[in-house]
Amino acid sequence: MSAGGHRSRCPPRCLNRPSRYQFHCSSWPWCRADDVDRLIGLLRHDNGWIAINVVKALMFIGDRRAIEPIAELLADSRTEAEWGYSGVLEHAEYDDPAPRRREAYIRALGRLKATKYDSLLAGILLDSRNVLDIQHAAALALDELGTPRAL
Repeated sequence: MSAGGHRSRCPPRCLNRPSRYQFHCSSWPWCRADDVDRLIGLLRHDNGWIAINVVKALMFIGDRRAIEPIAELLADSRTEAEWGYSGVLEHAEYDDPAPRRREAYIRALGRLKATKYDSLLAGILLDSRNVLDIQHAAALALDELGTPRAL
């Protein structure tokens, strides 16, 4: 790695992000418009690893074309309570009978400033059928939106 490391290859908007963000734009390859279209096409992938990482990629790329398809997937998703009870104490994230994609969808909508969907996120926050991790993600997303309705 050259002097300055991977941060030297990042656009200015990435360099200005607070250090609390786990990931960095350089974690994803530089994308063209048709790459984003292909990623959007992968949002419904059956493999949980792929689907969650596609959402993360779209979120960090920051392409607003991803908002509508992500919001549709979130609106159509079932709450964790609707998946039923599992006697296993804890499942691996990608083996869980209740897919954990919802948290990625929620966080992406917040990061992409999807203000049109603040009522969807508020509904998730207040719905007791959602696990606390999902409600927490909704609270964080609403905070990122910062609209009067979200707050």
